[in-house]
Formats: sequence, structure tokens, C-alpha cells
Amino acid sequence: MLKNFTIFAVICCSLIFAIMFTSKSIHFDNLKSVHNSNASSNELLIVSTENGLAASSIETINGFTTSNSENIEWYINDTIQNSVMLSSFQSEFSNQLTLSINLTSLDKWDWSVTINFTQYDECSCLFEITQYYGSNSYTQSKIGIFIGENAMDHGPILLLEEIGWVTGDSFNISGMIIDDSLDVNTSLDFSICKLGYCEGINIPISEQVLEDVTFNQITNKIRTFEVEIELEQINHSQESSIIDDGEWKIIGRAVNQIAVGGYDHVDFWLNNVEPTASISAYDFVIESTSTIMIDASHSDDYYWGRSLLKYDWKINENGVTRAPINSEILGPSTLGIPANINGSITITLTVRDATGLSNTTSHQVTIANSKPIAVMSIDGKYVNHNDIITLGENESWPLQSLSTDTANDIETLQHSWYYEGILIEEGEISALTNDFLYKDTEQKLTLKITDNDGSEDSITIWVISQEASQLKSENNSSSNVPYIIVLLISLIIIISITYYRKMKTKRIALPKWKK
Repeated sequence: MLKNFTIFAVICCSLIFAIMFTSKSIHFDNLKSVHNSNASSNELLIVSTENGLAASSIETINGFTTSNSENIEWYINDTIQNSVMLSSFQSEFSNQLTLSINLTSLDKWDWSVTINFTQYDECSCLFEITQYYGSNSYTQSKIGIFIGENAMDHGPILLLEEIGWVTGDSFNISGMIIDDSLDVNTSLDFSICKLGYCEGINIPISEQVLEDVTFNQITNKIRTFEVEIELEQINHSQESSIIDDGEWKIIGRAVNQIAVGGYDHVDFWLNNVEPTASISAYDFVIESTSTIMIDASHSDDYYWGRSLLKYDWKINENGVTRAPINSEILGPSTLGIPANINGSITITLTVRDATGLSNTTSHQVTIANSKPIAVMSIDGKYVNHNDIITLGENESWPLQSLSTDTANDIETLQHSWYYEGILIEEGEISALTNDFLYKDTEQKLTLKITDNDGSEDSITIWVISQEASQLKSENNSSSNVPYIIVLLISLIIIISITYYRKMKTKRIALPKWKK
């Protein structure tokens, strides 16, 4: 009784381990056909049939999924011959998968595939099932199957675990060996090749590298293994091939005394070169209501390009650091920063790739204040700087500031009116009355404009009443009479002297008599 219970416990444990080990959930991006295994999906696809199934008659392979997608494919691969033996693409098996809902859980769907194995030769095979859902995602699971009754004709089955992204000097190859032959020593060998070149160049991983493989016996048929592979060891063993960033394939083979084969392969994506962060933006702009475009779209990754890059922004405005707000984020690699406050802005960008490698750069933008322009009108008429304005016979004359500035500052302009250097009023609208015109000469009126950054501009005119202007004109006329008389006398004298000298030079000499 105890023996039976022990056997049952071992079988249960192996079944649970096999389910955990062989279930894979992967998300992939359409980038050089690269699958991003770091972005795991939330769906689950499980083969619940025990690993190492002995299939010599009609067998049913069972499992369940957490997605009701009917886009499911399966195939059985002969690992010794490395060829597909059966698949859902073959017409006689195209409708063999049954998908049914499990009423005990509305989030779980059971599936099963029934196959008559009696018509097939001995085979050490892999059963692999894949379920697709959405546009870019799938889940996958697989188990080993021994077809036929003669265990001596069965070679070992190798199941490699997904590797995914690799960063650093080493990575691990792990998996499972399913061997139907007891007491047979099974060994492993591996090679590596770059995707797209596997037909021509396969780099063997030397036995020295594989010396440290660790095995763990799960059942009498199943062993797991793991080995650390150092990139430097592979590179040093080659004269021309270097394991650099790119898409690579590990091809594994399990070998025992009975059969050489047990092929399986797994892809991985090596990433050891950090991306390059790049910012394009103006260095100097004038304060305005527009935005400063910050473009990081030229950031790049040596091999993997831009599609997988993530952008982390920091903005330092006059010593205060913050993250961009939603309205400033125009796209994953583009910001629009308001240019309405003068000062210095430092934008720091950190780009991260799929494995977290990063690169940081900064760009400083100086926002210069635009000086306001003072414009004045008096009594409804524009005036220019240093104009002399004669006022009519009104009691008062309206003053208005028509000063301009950039749109972001125009509402906050400060308008200050000065009469003879004394501040008389604040505001865009003012007035000048007769009370101010107490002199008989021009008096100074100044409008000073100040924006919210302290920049200033001013315009000054000279005002005089009409009466004072006429009196000044008369005084000027009378004061000029003596000067006119002096000028006339001087002119007469100059003319007389000139005439005298001319007549003297024309005098005729008389002839002298001879004795």
C-alpha cells in the first residue's frame, strides 16, 4: 500500500513539474521577426497529459487554456529525424482538436486531440501546441511522446526551455531530457548560429564549456538540466565568429547508446550594446505662447533599432526638476515645452532598450525675454518719441497706452505715466488736464512700460498749451528785431566797402607832359 502511494506521489509530482516546465507564454513584436519574451501574456496554455507518453494505440492528449481563441495549431515532430510527422495542417487531422468549455470555471476551456498511433512507426517525438490570440501574441506548450512499443528503438527527447533576451557575459541553457530506455547514459551537445545563417555556419559549443552541466532526476524517464554558457568562451574558440548583438539560435541534441538525435532548438536575442540617446531642439528661443519642440526620434539602438526603445524625460526649469505633464507629451519621443517664461530649461533624456540598457543625454534651451514696446496716443492721435505736442483748448486730453509685447506678457504689462518725472497714474488709460499746464514752455510727459520679467521701455513727449505756444511764438518774434537791424546794417557796410574797392581799382591814370 505504501509503495503504491509512493509511486502515485512521484507520478503526480512529475506531472505538475512537467506542466510548469513545458508551458510557455510569449508576446512578440514585428521587429526583424523577434519575439519579445519579456512581455509575457496573461493567457495560459497547458498540456496536462504526462510528459513521456507511451503512444502505441489510440491516445488522447488533453489540456486547458485560459483563452477561448479557436486559432490553435499543433504538430508532432520526430526529434531523431528532425521532421514533422503529424500536424493540424494535414487534412485528416485538421478537425481533430476539440475545444470545450469547462463549466466549473468560466475562465477555463478544455481541449483534447485524439490520434490513432498504431499506423505509425517507432518515434521519439515532440507534441507542440500553439494558441494565437489578438494580433501579436501567442502561448505555447509541448511534451515528449514515444510512439511504438519497442523502447529500444526510442531515442532521447530533448525539450529546451525558452531563453528570450540575454544581456551580459553569459546565459543559461536549461531543459528536460525524456528517455524511454532505462539505465542508458545520455549526453548533450549544443551549437549556436545566427538566425538567417544557420544553414552555413554553426558554432559548436565545446565540451569544456559543457563540463558544468547539472542534472536533476525527476522520474525514471525525466531529467532536467542546466548549464551556464559564457560568451567569452565561445568567442575565444572561434577565429572569425563573434557572438554580438542579434538574433541567435541554440540547437541542442540528446545522444545515448541507442540513438543519436533528440533535436530541439530555441532562439534567444542578445543585447549588450546600449542605445544612443539623441535630442534635437533649438538652443535659443524668444519668449512666446508657442511651444519648444523637443525631438528624440533620432535616438537609436545599434542592432535593434528604435521600435523597442522607451523614453524617460526630466525637465529642469530654473533649478526645479520635474517630469513632463500630459499636455507636453506629444508622442513617445517628442515633447512640446511652453516658451512663455524666460530662463533656462535643461531637458534630460534617458532611453532604455528591451533589456534595460540605457543611455542619457541633456540639452539646454535658453528662453530670452522679448522687450515690450511703448506706444502712446494723446487725444486719440499716435505720437512719436520727443514729439512736441500743442494741446487744444480742451479742459482735458485723454491718454492711452497702446504698448505691445509678446502674447504671453501683454496681459500683465504695467503702464506708468510720469509728468515732469513724477508718477501721476498707473494703467493703460489716463488723462492730462489743464491743471498740469502751469508753465509757459513745454513740459515732459513719459509713459514707461514694464513686463513681468522686469524689462522696460518708455516714450517721452513734450506738451504745451495753445496759449503758451502762441505767447512763446510772439516773444520769439519780438526778440529777433534787434538781430535783424544789426544784420541789415552789417550788410550795408559790407556792400559799401565792396563797391568802394571796386571803383578804386578802375581809376584811369592821366598822361604826363614831356618837357
